[in-house]
Amino acid sequence: MYSFTFVFNILEILAFIASIYFYKKHPSQKIKTLVVFLGVTSLVELVGRYALLVVDDGPLSFLDTTPFRRNYWMYNTYYIYSYSFYTLFFSFFLKNKVVKKLLKYLVVVYVFIAVTVFIVSGDFFSFYSKINSILGTLLVILSVFMYYFELLESKNILRIFKLLPFYISVGILLFEITTTPLRIYSAYYSNSIDPQFVNLYQNINYSANFFLYSIFIFGLLLCSRYKNPY
Repeated sequence: MYSFTFVFNILEILAFIASIYFYKKHPSQKIKTLVVFLGVTSLVELVGRYALLVVDDGPLSFLDTTPFRRNYWMYNTYYIYSYSFYTLFFSFFLKNKVVKKLLKYLVVVYVFIAVTVFIVSGDFFSFYSKINSILGTLLVILSVFMYYFELLESKNILRIFKLLPFYISVGILLFEITTTPLRIYSAYYSNSIDPQFVNLYQNINYSANFFLYSIFIFGLLLCSRYKNPY
């Protein structure tokens, strides 16, 4: 499994590099936020591996008795950022000002709920929040569907395969649909509790990440060749 982890870490970095290349071809504030997001994602995934060095008298074994022995705290923070980013990213491409404002308002409400849930539940260091995962996924799906709805009513539908947001939307939709149920049952992610679930989690998660970043890279490189790729 470590080899698969290495592969998708490389894909994340390649997606980050591809976004920088795209930005140089089509500089804009919208794409700049995507570059920053992919950069942060690559960093989080690399630093998040520190948990592997905590167990079995590893170099970070001194963290074994602290809340930081697992990396849930890092990913719980990242997922709030991720859901908020994707929602705002697709809102950038909407023309309906009412919907744009609504999505921005919903992001603020979501962040407030997410932080409150962690404060009340105390699960920040132990599990992925079911409520936050479900609400975040629904928020992303809503923003993507709003983007699709406007796309269907515009002339851009005729050049959909030349639009970067379309590739981003396909990747993130399939990723969230397949991985959100796993995060909901993250409490069972332990070989001592359910080794079969751990194996299933890893297989689906690695496959979903492979598809997500592969389509990101493909979309970024392909759309960089076109005029008005969004």
